[in-house]
Amino acid sequence: MADALSRLSRAGNYKLKEKIFRQTCLQMNLNPTIDLFSQHFNNLLPRFMSTTRGHGEIAIDALKQTWKKELPWIHPHIPLLPAVLKKIREEQIEATIIAPLWPGQIWYTELVNENAQSLMLGWSNEILEPGTSLVKKNLKLPPGKICCFMMDRRPEKEEDSQRKILRILNVSKGTIDMILYGQRYNTQRRYYYAMEKFKKWTQINHYTILYLLTMKPHIIITEVLAQFTSVNTSASSTLQFFNRPSSMLSLTFDIDLKNNHMVQFTRKAISAHMFVKLKYEDTWNVGILFDYWRGKGSNRNLTNIELQTKFNSLLMTICSMRPADIEGMSLRHSVICEQNDKVDLRLQLKTKSGLHSHKFPKTRDRTICPRATFFDWLKRIDNKHDRSIRDNKYGALWRNEDIIIPAKRSQSHSDQRNYQT
Repeated sequence: MADALSRLSRAGNYKLKEKIFRQTCLQMNLNPTIDLFSQHFNNLLPRFMSTTRGHGEIAIDALKQTWKKELPWIHPHIPLLPAVLKKIREEQIEATIIAPLWPGQIWYTELVNENAQSLMLGWSNEILEPGTSLVKKNLKLPPGKICCFMMDRRPEKEEDSQRKILRILNVSKGTIDMILYGQRYNTQRRYYYAMEKFKKWTQINHYTILYLLTMKPHIIITEVLAQFTSVNTSASSTLQFFNRPSSMLSLTFDIDLKNNHMVQFTRKAISAHMFVKLKYEDTWNVGILFDYWRGKGSNRNLTNIELQTKFNSLLMTICSMRPADIEGMSLRHSVICEQNDKVDLRLQLKTKSGLHSHKFPKTRDRTICPRATFFDWLKRIDNKHDRSIRDNKYGALWRNEDIIIPAKRSQSHSDQRNYQT
């Protein structure tokens, strides 16, 4: 079906039947001002932009023209749909798009999830009118459903978008009004501010709501936080902002993110003021991080949570690893040799494409050396389980269970803590 519709889009002249066009405009209360991606023999509006030079068009190559101050009617070739959606986002306009129901495509997901309104027009052979080119080539309109989508990316519609997200999450109308309009309550204002930052992050990365629901919540938090701290370097502001998405995503995914070890590491890092400024001249300002851990002294003096936080921060800065990679590291598939001071960590095997490998660079200063920190942490695990890491029986480095590991032998049993590792 998809191949047939794609061939149809490349075959040449066809258009929406004028009767269907008028009915659609009437039903959806549309008043388009210009027909894009048409030609002089199949345009539906007096003003149109042509795909090729012909007669009567006001311009050619619509993607290179501005669409502002227009209400475009867009029936493009299927391969042009991603570029069309990008153009609408960039110019922040509203536009009407005619497209086939083609599940599985990125542009289809955006059309379905982000439209202001939509209307099923019917089967292609019932609503499309073939042109002379199709008739001469003896090509028939293949079966397939066509839909009309109204996309609205105007800035003043941001509130409507936030309201739509809250409705999808089954939030009551009263709660929505309180969140959006309760400006006298600081809590509501902060949540609204967090939602704006969250939406900006989704727009930058072109994420849809359905795609976000497939991501791990702690990964979402980390990436949103990275976007936030790239412009706001205040530790207190970052910590306040950090708590809002955590609460929102806990409700959305129905899980307790407070006990998630990656979230704990991130909160600990912010609370300890390790990252005063995220970026400096496009490079990580790791000097602040190194000074912090040098001040802490030897790894033997660190608690379990501090040692894990240190290890994670070194991996993210020195080794440029993402939090998802750190969480997915597997001892079973890694190459570890303490005698040769060799560490080749690999992710858990999830696909047939092979394992991603992360080799640790050498660092002269032992207090900020990821290899030394790695082996010190494994020794603590060995002391707890009374076995060597070379048995490779642990699987993932970060275990999803509570274990009690003494940070120092001098600590009493009452000082031991329960940590998620």
